[in-house]
Formats: sequence, structure tokens, C-alpha cells
Amino acid sequence: MCKSVLVFVCCVALASGHLCLVNPHQRGSIEGLNKPAAKNCFLRTAPCGGRPTEPPQLKIKQNDNYTVIFQQNVNHLNPLNPGHFSISWASYADDGLTHQQVALIPDTGLPPLHLYVQTVPTPPALNNPTKVLQVSYVTNKPGFGPYYQCADVEVY
Repeated sequence: MCKSVLVFVCCVALASGHLCLVNPHQRGSIEGLNKPAAKNCFLRTAPCGGRPTEPPQLKIKQNDNYTVIFQQNVNHLNPLNPGHFSISWASYADDGLTHQQVALIPDTGLPPLHLYVQTVPTPPALNNPTKVLQVSYVTNKPGFGPYYQCADVEVY
């Protein structure tokens, strides 16, 4: 009985962490990043994992390129229907966030803690220089995901 409970607890722990945003720094804490199943990587509430907006901690040049680094903290590859990672920019509007996808990266089954590095175009500042960079992990595996991370940045 004790052994069964231990196996169950270990399985739950491994199913508890999935995506962390390293650059730019994700909203909230990044504690536990180097351990599979980090609780700060397990955010399933759209659009930003349920974490509130933060003041921008980074300024980036508009209409340029920016390198995003994110970690697949735990892999949930569905070999019959592989999922993907999506990188989007969002602007604040009266009706909430409006997203524009700028990159789509396939889930290829890499090991836990793998870092992805993806260059994306930066948006124009237009009427509001505060932007939200969102990374999501869509697993296409029933019961797992999607997972979300966001970072608040300012474009100039």
C-alpha cells in the first residue's frame, strides 16, 4: 500500500510542471526552474497562467528581432498527434488582450528541462508601448495542458 501511494505521489509530481519562460523573465517567480515539475512552470489558466500583469522589466526595440528562451520543464509528447509551442505578442485593448502569433515550434519529444531559443520579430509600439509576450505549450494530449507563461515588456 505504501509503495502504491509513493508511486502515485511521484507520478503527480512529474505531471506538475511544463513550461517556464526564461528570457524575457516570466511573470512571478522562476524558482525551481532546473528541476522537473517545478510549480512555477505549471500554469494552465489562459492567457498568462493566472498571474497578474507586472510593470515591464525590459525595454526592447520595436520592429526588430528579439530572442526568446523558454524551457520545456516536462515533456508531454503525444506521438500520434504531436503538440507545439506558440509565441505571441499581445497588446492591451478595451476588451482584454489581442494576440498575434509570431512563432510555432513543434513538440518533438525532447527531454525535460530542454531550453528552446527562438528569434521573433518585435511589434510596433503604436498607441501603447506596453506589450505582453506569451508562450504556450499545447500538448494535444488529453488532460495535459495547454500551459501558459507571459512576460510584460515595453517597446520603444
